[in-house]
Amino acid sequence: LEKLKDIDIIIGTFPPMANLSVALYLSRKLKIPFIADIRDLISDYSESPAGYRRAFLIDKIMERNVLQKAAAIVPVTPGFKAILKKRYPSKKFKVIYNGWDGKKLLQQDARQVETEKYLYYAGTLYPHRLESLKLLVRCLKKINSGSSEKIKFVIRSNGPLDLNAKAKNMIKQEGMQEYALVLEAVNEDIVRSEQEKAYINVVLSSIDSGDQALMTTIPGKVYELLKEEPPVLAIVPEYSDVSKVLHYTNKGIASVNETEITEFILKKKESYTGNQKINFFSRRMQAKRLCEFMDQLLAR
Repeated sequence: LEKLKDIDIIIGTFPPMANLSVALYLSRKLKIPFIADIRDLISDYSESPAGYRRAFLIDKIMERNVLQKAAAIVPVTPGFKAILKKRYPSKKFKVIYNGWDGKKLLQQDARQVETEKYLYYAGTLYPHRLESLKLLVRCLKKINSGSSEKIKFVIRSNGPLDLNAKAKNMIKQEGMQEYALVLEAVNEDIVRSEQEKAYINVVLSSIDSGDQALMTTIPGKVYELLKEEPPVLAIVPEYSDVSKVLHYTNKGIASVNETEITEFILKKKESYTGNQKINFFSRRMQAKRLCEFMDQLLAR
């Protein structure tokens, strides 16, 4: 505490909850304000790992005990802000997006995907993402069966292994083993190289429009894909927060409609080349906005 005596403000980032707990402790000891930086919702997701039950009441009690004492709350999406604002109407809020950085691609690895035209997804699989994966595979099946041009779907999965197996089995059931490939995870440089060469980059989310938590979640990879040349296809309802970002930047579409997805893949992708608003989502710009918000809090 002696070493920290000259600081002005503290930011505690969730997850995990331990970060917020330490920020609250230091705030009390040093008698300075702390900001709760909410990168993910604390008590709103219904989905949990197989075999576990969610203790919603305990989650909400823990959330309230910490967030009520925060000087301000910084959520990562407008949807998160709307959810939390209802619970903590007197709190100051500022949406700070995760953003993209500007690092250049390193030398390409020899193991990169070698196929002329492919859709590309890299990330972790969740049960809700399997549903959107199935929808996209079904759309590609129609495209490949009705056209001389064949388009592949490359999935670089970080697991877990049981969901990898389910994805492969679903692809087999659709008869798409030749065109939908679940490959092992590789390092970030290879992923970025494969993303840059993709025909379309894919974001998988929930197709359940009633899941408010997932409709307001914007996966971090969405921002990184904004600065890549290929357009983005997000399998999520069009009124989700992901859709708003893609529409604002003219970088792609979000849809769970098979016809719309198919038409985008076949005809409309050339219309989504992005615009200058992509710069707003750079980490440099978001850091600037966060610093300005902290200045405002300290000036009061």
